[in-house]
Amino acid sequence: MTDISKAFGLEKLYKPVSFSLSPSEKSTDDQTPSFAEIFKSTLSEVNSLQYQAKQAQIALATGVDDVSLHQVMVITEQARLALDFMMAVRNKIMDAYNEVMRMQI
Repeated sequence: MTDISKAFGLEKLYKPVSFSLSPSEKSTDDQTPSFAEIFKSTLSEVNSLQYQAKQAQIALATGVDDVSLHQVMVITEQARLALDFMMAVRNKIMDAYNEVMRMQI
């Protein structure tokens, strides 16, 4: 490691790669989340953004909170982009699944 990487805290990013052919030999220091956990947390974040956008729209329409149109548009656009991205990921996953199902054994 160089002094520059230590200065920026990059030594934490460097991890020697170790390969194992048996799935039972899982290292205990590697706490990487599974794909299902990542997907579930991302779904809950997208759901939260959708809820925030809906609440902001209601607050703007009713005039209960001091919410500007600009804020509502930004929150709504963030929620739309997150949903569009999540749908694109879901479509890619479904395409990969369908491709695996079409494979000949």
